[in-house]
Amino acid sequence: MNLVGPLKAVAAYAHRLEPSLLLNTIIVETVAGSGAYGPIYSEPVTLSPETDPETGVLVDETTRLVRASDGTEKVSSSTITARIEQADQLTAGSRVTLPSGDVTTIITRSVRLGGPLPDRVQVSCE
Repeated sequence: MNLVGPLKAVAAYAHRLEPSLLLNTIIVETVAGSGAYGPIYSEPVTLSPETDPETGVLVDETTRLVRASDGTEKVSSSTITARIEQADQLTAGSRVTLPSGDVTTIITRSVRLGGPLPDRVQVSCE
């Protein structure tokens, strides 16, 4: 009996964020480029556990000092944790509407793979 396939499935599931942790809803407008009048954004996408338990996120609205990709220090007003499958939508420069209604911009994105915690993407917002 070959158990490799089922064991891979169990291992993959074990390294996923539990839907019970991803209770928040955000609206993301991924930055698609820049134009003469500033950034160009894609159509808004709602990441919500109400429409699909797989698309909820965890939002922590705590102020932190973070280092942006250009090396400067910036103040982050919130951190968003989401499933690794949402990494392409949560890129630096994208616009996010938080559960509080505040509209912010992603400063940094970290993709976390492996280790003792589930695979995930974490972004820090202005």
